[in-house]
Amino acid sequence: MNLDAPVASLRGVAKTYATDGGPVHALRGVDLDIRRGEHTAIVGGSGSGKTTLLSLLGCLDRPSAGSVAIHGVVTSQLDDEALASLRNEGIGFVFQQFHLIRSASVAQNVELPLYYRGVARAERRRRAAAALDAVGLGDLAQRFPQQLSGGQQQRVAIARAIVGDPHLLLADEPTGNLDAENAALCLRMLMADAAGDRTLVVVTHDLDLARRCRRVVTLRAGECVDDRVD
Repeated sequence: MNLDAPVASLRGVAKTYATDGGPVHALRGVDLDIRRGEHTAIVGGSGSGKTTLLSLLGCLDRPSAGSVAIHGVVTSQLDDEALASLRNEGIGFVFQQFHLIRSASVAQNVELPLYYRGVARAERRRRAAAALDAVGLGDLAQRFPQQLSGGQQQRVAIARAIVGDPHLLLADEPTGNLDAENAALCLRMLMADAAGDRTLVVVTHDLDLARRCRRVVTLRAGECVDDRVD
């Protein structure tokens, strides 16, 4: 892994899905570099390729053509095990639907990425407690997700994303299910956590959220049509 390289680099990236109605070209020849410490919003209409792009950045999928490199490591050259390791060691995810395990406590949900890394139980608990304190939920560690409000659940998801100290934080419509007050709170937490060297990429249709990011990349029909840095 080359830490001097861009956190993520896409060259000529295309992604095509086979459907009953024929091929769907989600991305078409995208070139993009994401550098350390950047706060980048990915915007565009429905079907523009935003979520597909985020999946490729997060090593959840592979491109149909072109290359995706994370810290200089080309993901297509990795087998599934190595790809999962790269994803778990260095990338944090925040999803619109939270994806919390209802049968696990808040603390156990936050610990999960560390469990898959093989981190010892005592260290998992310590780091999960610190992450929950960081999002203001340290006193709710033993509750279950269904006992929390939507805003609290999203803050648990943020804690889970940051507990492993990832170099790249990816958020897919992180405020889409929240009211304005909770959306603003969660956005402040994401931005504060990424204030140092950590890199934040947010997919959003919320223009207010996008304007808070220094860089805004616009997709249309799978192509990058604008890349603006304020």
